[in-house]
Amino acid sequence: MAVERHSFEDFFELEQERLLRLLWMVTGSLREAEDIVREAFLRVWERWNEVSAMESPPATCTTRR
Repeated sequence: MAVERHSFEDFFELEQERLLRLLWMVTGSLREAEDIVREAFLRVWERWNEVSAMESPPATCTTRR
């Protein structure tokens, strides 16, 4: 089964709000959630060639390495 590859911008648009809401619920702080989301997407962007080839790129944003 071929994995559909998106641009980073498409990926960000699809996943950013979901991740922000999840982290806001977990942290109880919108500011802290925004900081975590920003850091997560920065790390994903730095490794986008690897991440976009993965079976589940959204999991990358919620997994610490």
